[in-house]
Amino acid sequence: MMKKVLIIVAAVLIFIACDNKQEPTFRNRPMSFWLKSLSDSSSDTREEAAEALRIIGEPAIKPLMKIIKKGKSVKGQVLCINIIG
Repeated sequence: MMKKVLIIVAAVLIFIACDNKQEPTFRNRPMSFWLKSLSDSSSDTREEAAEALRIIGEPAIKPLMKIIKKGKSVKGQVLCINIIG
């Protein structure tokens, strides 16, 4: 009986450890890639990142709000606001 309980507990712990939520992707690239691309020197890259984050949608809002609050660049803040809408 004790062995069964230990096996069940181990299985649950393994399931919890493996159940990490993956971040949303667009064109096989994670949202974090697109967030970093917003500060790229290329306007084409920034615009592509903005479009990707618009398509990703709601999951991108919180990280975009963090970028706005940091306020490192006005251009970046405006871009984030435009993505959120």
